[in-house]
Amino acid sequence: MRQTKFGLAPDGEGWFVVNAREIRWRAWERLGVYCDFEGKKRFKQLGFNISVLQPGESLGRYHRENAQEDFLVVSGRCVVIVEDEERELRAWDFFHSPPGTAHMIVGAGDGPSVVVAVGARGRRSKGLVYPVSAVAAKHRVSVVQETHEASKAYSDLARPVRVSYEEGWLPDRLSQESLVRGTLRTEELSVADIDRGDSTDVRRPAARLGEGGSVSTRKEEPS
Repeated sequence: MRQTKFGLAPDGEGWFVVNAREIRWRAWERLGVYCDFEGKKRFKQLGFNISVLQPGESLGRYHRENAQEDFLVVSGRCVVIVEDEERELRAWDFFHSPPGTAHMIVGAGDGPSVVVAVGARGRRSKGLVYPVSAVAAKHRVSVVQETHEASKAYSDLARPVRVSYEEGWLPDRLSQESLVRGTLRTEELSVADIDRGDSTDVRRPAARLGEGGSVSTRKEEPS
């Protein structure tokens, strides 16, 4: 790891362990703040992001691509627009997006949300489409005209900028919500309480199956 102006960054392609609060982050207009744990070179096989979204901010623009993406809401509330439908997401809800699924996640509720996103790489240059969607447009995440180019989909936004992590972006304590419809449990769990064997810090209604038996990752930056 090397120290930069905005935090730590990987230096090489070997293994590493780093805390999300110590890595460098990015801020992107209307698209929240996020870290991807990458250095000068992108990860070859997987993209991995932790995003912090304020209400109305999104992970990107409504799109579909020829790669699997998966999302876990760690805290707060979000809305996922998937195949022109809306679904509410809250803490510990998981959204699986198979290849070819149009989707996007938008922050909701009255406070920030933390979303972990993972996406396969290697095929994104093919099959990437930003379609026009009236449902997505309600949340300001639809393009005006369909395009296959990320540079056009994000042409109205300034480029993302490097920033340092700010205290409070990632929660130290996570409130656990009951899965029983309409009820919430007030019990709080510390990160240590849900430890899975190490000390690394890394942010409903009945499930419904979508097309093909499947029940959105981070925006692609324009090149």
